[in-house]
Amino acid sequence: MHSLLEQLTQRQWLWQGSALPAAGQQLSSGYAEFDRQLGGWPASGLLVLQSQPAIGELRLLLPLFKQLQQQGLLGLINPPQLLQAEPLAAEGVNPSQLLLLSGLSETDALWAAEQLLQSGLCSLVLLWQGTLARKAARRLQLAAQAQQALVLQLTTQQPELTLPLALALQLLPQPQGLQLKVLKRRAGWAGQQFYLNWQDEWPELYPVLTRTQAALAETA
Repeated sequence: MHSLLEQLTQRQWLWQGSALPAAGQQLSSGYAEFDRQLGGWPASGLLVLQSQPAIGELRLLLPLFKQLQQQGLLGLINPPQLLQAEPLAAEGVNPSQLLLLSGLSETDALWAAEQLLQSGLCSLVLLWQGTLARKAARRLQLAAQAQQALVLQLTTQQPELTLPLALALQLLPQPQGLQLKVLKRRAGWAGQQFYLNWQDEWPELYPVLTRTQAALAETA
């Protein structure tokens, strides 16, 4: 019986309540509601964000950028559009800590991500990639865990939830922020949804809604 439980746990098919991660194994997201719901980001491993481009996915990651730039470079591979250093710097991200690779094939992008992780230079690697094969996902996961780093795939496609993912989230735009749905969580249940209100952080992007607009947004 113990052998079977160990095999199921290793394959990440079994979650036990006693297996909740300790606080030291999580990184604050910088958003109180996110941390309340999930305890923060996993400290290492493979993460997936399913999101349409330019709906706030990078704003979600800004506090993580600022935190992890103290530990290493931030690798950005194949972003869908050119990232401007000035807006990132205005939010506290040091441009000298960014390592940008673009125009790579999916095969080369996976190779580059693994090399950046194995080198120990990067504390975080962001990979804009359509899909991940099981073998590639496993290699990225192992490389990230070995270096206590994060590798995060951003994709518009439904992620394969049988892959060895520490966390998979679906992001949906909302008038005053972002809605998040947990697709997979290594130490916890999937399915919960929560909302990040960014009106205070970026009032110029998320203006105050009228009462009618707010009611419509809640039912959307």
